[in-house]
Amino acid sequence: MKFILKILLISIFSYFIGDLLPWWSIAGIAFTACALIPGSRFNAFASGLIGVGIPWLILGWQIDANTNSILTIKMLDILKIKGQSDYLILITAGIGGLTGAMGGLSGAFFRSLFTKPKHIGVYK
Repeated sequence: MKFILKILLISIFSYFIGDLLPWWSIAGIAFTACALIPGSRFNAFASGLIGVGIPWLILGWQIDANTNSILTIKMLDILKIKGQSDYLILITAGIGGLTGAMGGLSGAFFRSLFTKPKHIGVYK
């Protein structure tokens, strides 16, 4: 349940904050969500990846559809990428997702500085 909550918080804030703040502010959003809501490090990484990757994928497709792929085709020409505009949208969503994942993982590491580790036995 906490995993889904983190994904929803990161998704909603990264979708709407994108117009107000620079693109790299998504790392701060994922950091804050994963620092405040407890979970494993993998949980934080995955929630940051999904929570930012999916909204960026949706935004990329919305912008591409609204502009009739004019900007996307020009970027494909500049970057010398052969193929459709979907490749550029997937690359963009991947970069955003990895940025969110690193922010979420950093938030989990930051949280672990202030919490006492649980003792797990060798055979459990």
